[in-house]
Amino acid sequence: MNRLIHYGSTDAIPFYNCSWEPESEWWQNGVQRPLLGYPITVFGIFIELLYIPIVWIIFKTKLIRHTCYKTIVLLAATDMCAISCSCIITGILLIQGAVFCAYPTFIYICGGIALCTWCGACAITLSLFLNRIVSIGFRDYAFEKPIAYTTMILSVVYMFYISFFTTPACFNSLIMAWPSDPLSEKEPSEEASNYIFIQCCIICFFNSCTAIFYNVLAFITPSPAILVFGQLCWSINHGCPALIYVTLNDTIRREFKKLIFRSSTNKVEEGTSGNRASVSRNSIFEYFVKL
Repeated sequence: MNRLIHYGSTDAIPFYNCSWEPESEWWQNGVQRPLLGYPITVFGIFIELLYIPIVWIIFKTKLIRHTCYKTIVLLAATDMCAISCSCIITGILLIQGAVFCAYPTFIYICGGIALCTWCGACAITLSLFLNRIVSIGFRDYAFEKPIAYTTMILSVVYMFYISFFTTPACFNSLIMAWPSDPLSEKEPSEEASNYIFIQCCIICFFNSCTAIFYNVLAFITPSPAILVFGQLCWSINHGCPALIYVTLNDTIRREFKKLIFRSSTNKVEEGTSGNRASVSRNSIFEYFVKL
């Protein structure tokens, strides 16, 4: 969301520019899915209506005095915001067959809200779980309220952080999801996509092997060969990205060659000019000696 404030519009944000195609053509990239859109929309409206009496009952019966119910109300408010994006808005966009560039600003804002409420709901659920543990395990201590209020505040701060400083999700009816990629740029060639995929696979392979090895090491002692393999994976895990970038990434490899060979060329030119200067000085010295 901070980039929307900084640039002023979604079209001005890098990788979110939809101006290279007219709006009518962007609609052709989507797929209308009413069979999925209508049930999701109806379900979302039903849940929203169901939440209203639940929250009202919590306040009416004075359950809100308990800290755990304060957390539950916060979770309910977060879920209601999330459902408005994940069900109602998503359902309508599926019915229309919309893509990001059909409503760029609207979808950009909704994607930020959807992401921050999803992360916030996870954090609030964790804080509710922590509140129950403290309430049961430390019943005789006055830990419950301070911890509950602290975790609630941290959850809200976390939601604002996600909303402002994280790339929002962007709806696309073609894939029936909210990916982080707005799919507004011209797609790269298949060869470039394959190279990127290979790079990711290599990096993730060593990363995964290292993670699996050290998790297994916490429970059993593997054979010496596996120990060596784990150590190598750990070393390669941090070293292979640099090698991959200069060998498989076209842009980095090209600029790396320019940087290296330009430095070599400059050194050769400096050496050549130095030799020429030395020859000139020797010639002048010999001339004066002869005189």
